[in-house]
Amino acid sequence: MLKPLPMLPLALVMSLLWVSKDLNLLNSLAVFGHKLHGLCIDHVGSTSPWSHIYKALSCGSGIYQFKGAALFKQLGIIHLFVLSGAHIVFAERVLYRFSKDSRKIFIGLIVLTLVTGIKAPAFRALTHWCLKNLSIKNELNWSPSLSIAMTGFFCLCLNPTWWLGLSLPLSWVATLSFCFYPNSQSKSIVLVYLLSLPLLLNLGPASPISILVNLLFSPIFFSLLFPLTWLSGMVPALQYFCDPLWEFSLNLLSSINAPVHFSLTPYKYPDEYRWFYVFLIQGLCYFKERKT
Repeated sequence: MLKPLPMLPLALVMSLLWVSKDLNLLNSLAVFGHKLHGLCIDHVGSTSPWSHIYKALSCGSGIYQFKGAALFKQLGIIHLFVLSGAHIVFAERVLYRFSKDSRKIFIGLIVLTLVTGIKAPAFRALTHWCLKNLSIKNELNWSPSLSIAMTGFFCLCLNPTWWLGLSLPLSWVATLSFCFYPNSQSKSIVLVYLLSLPLLLNLGPASPISILVNLLFSPIFFSLLFPLTWLSGMVPALQYFCDPLWEFSLNLLSSINAPVHFSLTPYKYPDEYRWFYVFLIQGLCYFKERKT
């Protein structure tokens, strides 16, 4: 049996080989993915006043053109509207209910990742799912933090431009957050919020009540709003039920934010600081696993 630690440099070498000029596999997938992404944007939620939300959650398009995006940022829930690892995990659970065949689940997740235009969070979540299944199937006994580290470096090797963006480090740290308290969903949600704050300073500070909003709104979002919005993207008739829910939610969030509304200038920092923070959290997660 291969030991976990030697697998990390092996994965990095294989990643570098994969992005050699002779292969260009990711570029080929990106071209196909952008076509699917454009097709999704053209058809999903086009008749709804909440089309930006439908397109963001179903196709992975940007939410920042939506009039409520500023409110979502202030309440610290903007990450829920960015199609990321949590949404891929949700899709995996849905697919698992229909089929326990890992090959069929993999195909479904590949299609979803392509529809997003192969955005960094979705691709990182897909790669992480593949590495976890590889570890289980071959009894490699990789720890959660090792799988997450291998996934992150693998993504950076495949597309070095993701080093300059916020989406990959944010997704990386959010996944690490669930390793600290794997048996407590509420603690994990709070930790995702707290560990994401330093990375989100580039977008602007969150409201003082944002942690409470995350605790209350996140379960409702993932249990009701996100699945219904996802289904409505495929079955437009369901928008009749989904649109009023989004109108009610936005009005409720606006009323919550009104008493504490404030505006501060976003704090800009170099990319190196962002990645130093990611690797710091990665190290803390690793040492916590070693002690337990």
